[in-house]
Amino acid sequence: MRLRSDKDEGDYDYLIISGISIPKDAVEHRSDVPCFVHIRTDKVKTFVFDEDLKVDGKYLHSKVLKELDKRAFEITSGLYAVLTAPKHSQGRQTKHVELNRKAKPGISQMHYAGADVEGFDTTELYRRGPNDDSLRHLNSAIQSSSLSSSMKSILNSLLCMFANSKPEVFTNSLLFQSLGNLIEASTLSEKGENLPKAKRSKIDSYKADESGKSYSLRYHYKSSKDFIAAFPIDGTLQCMDEWKRNMMSRESSFWPKEDTINKIFESEVYVVAKPAIVSPDLPRDFCFGFNQAERLLAESLSSDQRLCMLLLKSLQKGFLGECADVLTTFHWSTAFYHKCEEIDPALFNRKTTILQTFNHVLSYMAECLKNRYLRHYFIESNLIAHISPKEADKIAAKIKQVLNDPESALQVYFEKKESDTKPTCTVSEGELRRPQKEDETSKENMVKTLANFQEAARGDDSKLAKALLDTLFLALQMETDFIKTDIPESSKSGNDLSQLIEKGIQYQTTTFSNREDKKRALNELRSSVFNSFLSSFKK
Repeated sequence: MRLRSDKDEGDYDYLIISGISIPKDAVEHRSDVPCFVHIRTDKVKTFVFDEDLKVDGKYLHSKVLKELDKRAFEITSGLYAVLTAPKHSQGRQTKHVELNRKAKPGISQMHYAGADVEGFDTTELYRRGPNDDSLRHLNSAIQSSSLSSSMKSILNSLLCMFANSKPEVFTNSLLFQSLGNLIEASTLSEKGENLPKAKRSKIDSYKADESGKSYSLRYHYKSSKDFIAAFPIDGTLQCMDEWKRNMMSRESSFWPKEDTINKIFESEVYVVAKPAIVSPDLPRDFCFGFNQAERLLAESLSSDQRLCMLLLKSLQKGFLGECADVLTTFHWSTAFYHKCEEIDPALFNRKTTILQTFNHVLSYMAECLKNRYLRHYFIESNLIAHISPKEADKIAAKIKQVLNDPESALQVYFEKKESDTKPTCTVSEGELRRPQKEDETSKENMVKTLANFQEAARGDDSKLAKALLDTLFLALQMETDFIKTDIPESSKSGNDLSQLIEKGIQYQTTTFSNREDKKRALNELRSSVFNSFLSSFKK
């Protein structure tokens, strides 16, 4: 449940789940904050962790998730490197910047649209002219990879078709941002040249820490993707047994319903690399992730309950913005879920009594701050144990101001939302140049990932095939930047690949009479893409 505005599209969370499961018996709870745990490697029987991934010889080191170690993520580590590669791109009218920021846990990839950096010449950032040395390096990576000859042929044929199109049509597209040099390199490969690795360019030799300069980046709107690596837990945790028992034994409760409780009990629980909120032990600390359970809770809310939750989020980002990093949306959603058990859903009526329920949640949070205790929804653990008495009192005082005049407090967020002023953030020169610096690495990662996918897909691993299909579906859904131009007659050989390109161009240039027709055509196109692309992995 995301709070979106025309300037902030909100956060998207992506879990990168390892194929290694952690037995519930291998989990040791921290006594002070039990939602944080340590993992005993000697109790993981299905996988042997190397010594460099251990702490004190028996505890798993959190870097295995923080660094997305390839030993635990054989294929997805390469996919992760491709997905999170920072980039600059330019549409017909809008410049885009994607930067990576560290988050707890994982990495947050920030996307800024309409980006304008004050005092920094961005011309070279968006210049996509060919670099012969870079093209040769990429072509060498493709030819020396373990990709099958059929896959190499498909890539070369596809890219040669694009190379024969008019460059000005697609030079600034997101597709060209990702594959621009690959398109050029594919034309060189037909000459059979044995091409050397690229030399380091001036951009490559740039080091981010050489300059301490910071710049103000103005933008029209932003969004973010949080990529979080996780291990699934094998077995039912004791806390989930206790949670279900408590839910089922309640004499009177409005929410959640029994079917939702059963689904949550059956849902998968994860551990992610996150330091404890008190006395953190960075090498050993992991945290439980109840992502599936939280999604089920959110889906079980009524539309009016969801509106109330969104009002709480707007309050957190607006009037309570100065303490948003201390009391997060996770804290507010937890408090909200606790109160939903007690409040008649009819009182969330958006036309009459929604502000009453809104105030009930605020009063509950103020009481939690007073007592310095907010219970985790699924496990007996204090979520605000890290908040000092001074901070708690300050936030509680702000909440009391909201209770006195909730409508004025809520208006703070909406006034910010409606302002004509472009929002800003601070970025370093290193962050701005990093996409260029990592250009060669990202292309190598792309080739390696394709090779790893193909090697694994040759087996009978149905889970991998499904994961690959889901990934391609997501990628195509997000990237529909087809090239609006004619394919030369010489390229129209009548093979499946030519037909696929023609279908893509036909879709992009067709004016559909309604959304349903457009959606149906896009689904048909996706199906064709998957069949063609996935079949090549088996060859």
